[in-house]
Amino acid sequence: MELDWYVYALLSAIFVGIVGIFNKKILNHEHALEFTASRGIFLGVFSLFLIPFVNFGISWKIYLLIYLISLIACVGLLFFMKSVRHGEVSVVAPLTNISPLFLVIIAFFVLNEIPTSKQYIGIFLLVVGAYSLEVGITNKGFIEPIKGFVKSKIVHHLLIALVIFSMTAVLDKMILDKYASIITYLFVFTIFKSINFIIIESYKHGFSEIKNDLKKDFKLLLPDSILLFFGHVFYLLAVAAPGASISLVIPIKRMSTLFTTIFGGSLFHEKNLLIKVLACIIMIWGAVFILL
Repeated sequence: MELDWYVYALLSAIFVGIVGIFNKKILNHEHALEFTASRGIFLGVFSLFLIPFVNFGISWKIYLLIYLISLIACVGLLFFMKSVRHGEVSVVAPLTNISPLFLVIIAFFVLNEIPTSKQYIGIFLLVVGAYSLEVGITNKGFIEPIKGFVKSKIVHHLLIALVIFSMTAVLDKMILDKYASIITYLFVFTIFKSINFIIIESYKHGFSEIKNDLKKDFKLLLPDSILLFFGHVFYLLAVAAPGASISLVIPIKRMSTLFTTIFGGSLFHEKNLLIKVLACIIMIWGAVFILL
């Protein structure tokens, strides 16, 4: 029996939440590009098992569109990994909850998805939670977070990544609704994205760097890649489900941040964890209002 879309979204949140911790652990000693290129090899290999179920007869225009989406996603992922590498996981993870703000706007213009009054309340709670998180971190007053948002390169990288992820999420929905099956899209998108990262890393540092990373971090890269692969599978199942709105799927998926914040913050002994968790809970309530 097929599960409801929000169950798939929650399953994706669980897998992605665990991935967030692996990401931080690896990025403590690896550059973002090296990490994504090494992981791209694992994801590319996993995708090969989908070949018997892939429809290669889609139009070349759809191949081109998927490649463009993969290229945009690569740029977003690099910005996101930079923010994870240089910021605290329990700060970066909760701040990703403001992505529905961008998503609702983009989905309105591209997919004609119109928010309800409850969704607007949810967006407000997400922004309040994100702001409260910054207040709790600085301990220097109500205005200080605004200065931080203006000056912090980490936050700038994260916001760029979130805008890009919102764009690609809308494009995911459009592709799955009109042009390709879940398996076909997953295969083509993953292969394209993996090739992009491998080419960029090989051009900048040589393929030998990827081989060294694979040897050094194999025990972390393997489970990280497996969890991410299945997390993406469940995400696409949620997006492709009949009646599922992308502006609702993403907020549910973002519930992964609470898991990452609590356990990741404890694992890396980060400060002010309680305040960060409370702010994250506010943002999750915002996600719930968006779902209602």
